[in-house]
Amino acid sequence: MSQTSQNEKKLIKILLTSLVVLILLKSQINPFTYDEAKTFLDFVRPKDVFKFSIANNHLVNSLSMIITSTIDNSVFMLRLPNILTGLIYIFTSYLLCIKYNNSLLMFTLFCLSPLLFEFFTLARGYGIAASCLFLGSVIYYENKDYKYSLLISSFFFTISIYSIYISSIYVFSFFVIFAWSEFKKKNTIIFLISSLIVGFSSYQTTRWMIGVKEYDAYLYGLENYNFSYFLKSIFGFGPLFNPYYQNIGSLILAAFLFIWASSFKSRIDSKDTFEREYVLIFSVVLLYLIPILLDSKLPQFRLLLPFLPGLLLVLSNSLNFVNPSDKKLIFIKNFLIFVLIFNFLFTFKLDNTYDWRWNKVEPKEAIKFEIDLDTQKCYYPYIENPVAEYYRLLEVEKNKIYCNEDNGKIINQN
Repeated sequence: MSQTSQNEKKLIKILLTSLVVLILLKSQINPFTYDEAKTFLDFVRPKDVFKFSIANNHLVNSLSMIITSTIDNSVFMLRLPNILTGLIYIFTSYLLCIKYNNSLLMFTLFCLSPLLFEFFTLARGYGIAASCLFLGSVIYYENKDYKYSLLISSFFFTISIYSIYISSIYVFSFFVIFAWSEFKKKNTIIFLISSLIVGFSSYQTTRWMIGVKEYDAYLYGLENYNFSYFLKSIFGFGPLFNPYYQNIGSLILAAFLFIWASSFKSRIDSKDTFEREYVLIFSVVLLYLIPILLDSKLPQFRLLLPFLPGLLLVLSNSLNFVNPSDKKLIFIKNFLIFVLIFNFLFTFKLDNTYDWRWNKVEPKEAIKFEIDLDTQKCYYPYIENPVAEYYRLLEVEKNKIYCNEDNGKIINQN
């Protein structure tokens, strides 16, 4: 462990400030997406999140949206829970990275995944789940000797599980791998209490996942899969670094995996443990094995986001065994920093998203109504689109001019 240089710390602070600004801007400017609007209309507006848990109801996110909607139903307020967890993720990354060698490279690795960053600006459960898994893991890894660190981590793990249900796979793997070390520390009581907390959450959400699989025809995932896809996409994680140009994302991940592999000897010599790798490998095996056994869709893209922090923690740990003053590696390190920043900026869309770019609805178009020349009644062209319905509801709440489709009359509340 080595304190980062003042120059690197300044660069990280500049990057951190830029990311905070981008989160706030994108969450305000980017129009509400299809799934966000469905969540708002089906669960948040009626304040009923405990009806059958279909895939669009990410419990923690839905409950958080209900709380923030008491202030108002604006896009920013409904996205606020994810914005806050995104900011917590970024600041935690900063505090973690400045403690180690190659801190700037570590920070860019943690914070410049385009897809993960995007979900910190959307009212969905993926950003919350990834951030809480990251927090829980960091708290444990950085405070292993503290008796109650696993119990504190379990709090964040539980939030993650209720945010995106498949997070329970990573949490289960985490507890399996670290069970022996907790018993060796004679921390049995804390381990059992923590296991009961996350175990109950995992059992409950697993039942919901089975229900979603059986009854939700729109369950997101990969239907047609083959082994070559897994190799090319590095088991699906490559596209998380660039969903638009997936081969580029896979190349970026492959570069960091090469550093990770080349650090093996140094890590063995320093008697470093490989527990992080075991957790990641075990969880990824289960992540794909369970859907295959259940004949369900395989996870891809946003469904893998809760597992990304586990991968990033493995890769970042290997960077600690790379000598920051080695002249042969300085160029490679700076090149990777440049690639990560350029790749992030290249894929960043301030007013659009990767997942819902095809059914995007502009707010101005959503609230625009027309007059039927024959009946002289007003109507909205976007009848079935939940995004349009959301923006029309906002118009009513703001006392603006809108069309009452029940009687075809224009209402002017001003």
